[in-house]
Amino acid sequence: MLIKLIKYDLRSLNRFLIILHGFLLLMTIFLRIFITGQIHLSTDTDGFLFGLAIVMYTLLITGITFGTSIVIVVRFYRNLFSDEGYLSQTLPVTPGQHLLAKTISGSIWAMIDYVFILASLYIGIATPAFMELFYENQGELMKELGFTGKYADVTAGQIILVLLISGFIGCVGNIVMYYASIVLGQLFSSHRVIGAIACYFALSTLMAVISFIVMFAADLAYGNFAIVPAGTENSLSLVEYMVRILTFSLALSVITAVVLYILSYILMKKKMDLN
Repeated sequence: MLIKLIKYDLRSLNRFLIILHGFLLLMTIFLRIFITGQIHLSTDTDGFLFGLAIVMYTLLITGITFGTSIVIVVRFYRNLFSDEGYLSQTLPVTPGQHLLAKTISGSIWAMIDYVFILASLYIGIATPAFMELFYENQGELMKELGFTGKYADVTAGQIILVLLISGFIGCVGNIVMYYASIVLGQLFSSHRVIGAIACYFALSTLMAVISFIVMFAADLAYGNFAIVPAGTENSLSLVEYMVRILTFSLALSVITAVVLYILSYILMKKKMDLN
């Protein structure tokens, strides 16, 4: 039954999200053509148009990501906590199965969105001229970024793998937080949608505070936790700095996702009245 729920949820999400990401792909192709044609920037007008295209593309990516999240969140709310929830209750499915199915389906589409964004950035920016310039200066650029010592042999495949793993954890964590906010919002006697939004901002603020505290503690633990000139005592390259930030962020995301998922499960199973 769980597999059927996931397939049903994915089918419901596909109708909107395929259109959104198809539009993103189309706009990315247009951007690639435009950048290729404007690569020399021979006039001020060309530079202005190039800058405007990048700004519009950035807004498009932001809008697609936001739209994906909204579709996933609305689907979860309508299917369980609106009038549609009455139909959901007729299924021989527990609240925990509903939560798991929607977490899986929502995370799948959040990850698809993330991969689409990465692919879109590559297609749009990695023009032949850009890649030629990159390869000509690759050694110097990698050295400046800190890909030396133990990071000297890092390959593009390993970087992509790290991006995919961190993206997956981030996507699941975001979906769990969205759902937890909606479930907590149902504890309000009225204005539950507003309550869910308030819970989301409260959780986000709490996570930002906890993250700051963790980063501050890490700074004390590792000494000079900052980017400083190479050779300085306790110096860190940009890569080392980002690896530590990423490690703490992912660990915090996993812990947060587990706690919020368990909280959502308990509330949906014992405290919430889906009737």
